[in-house]
Amino acid sequence: MLDSLLKLGVMAGTSASIGGLQRAGRRAAVCIVVAIAVGIMGAMAIVCFALAGWYALLPQLGPAWTALVVGLVLALLAAVIWAVAERRRRRAVLRGNGLLDGVVPTLPDIDVEGLLQRHAGSILLAAFAAGMFLNRRR
Repeated sequence: MLDSLLKLGVMAGTSASIGGLQRAGRRAAVCIVVAIAVGIMGAMAIVCFALAGWYALLPQLGPAWTALVVGLVLALLAAVIWAVAERRRRRAVLRGNGLLDGVVPTLPDIDVEGLLQRHAGSILLAAFAAGMFLNRRR
């Protein structure tokens, strides 16, 4: 009985909030497309830089040394980009402040199955109301 009520509540909440999910999905798709376009434009700028270096150094150094110099410059550029990304990633990691480092957080022991059995109707009603509210907003 509880399984069918939970399935019904999930279906009602999901179908009621599909409109909100579609809007969020469109925004995410637009952001991904813009990020890909910016990445492609950045890669094209690096290729143009490499070609300009190739044509500038070709008469002085010849094809073999020009290829080596341009390859080393591109490798140096890649190392700089990697170092900046690594630095940002390391800064994003939360560091302890020293005051609460010894405290181990403990989670309370909650009986989820019993909670769902006792309050299934309230949970379904809240999920349905939230789904209706999210679908109403346009």
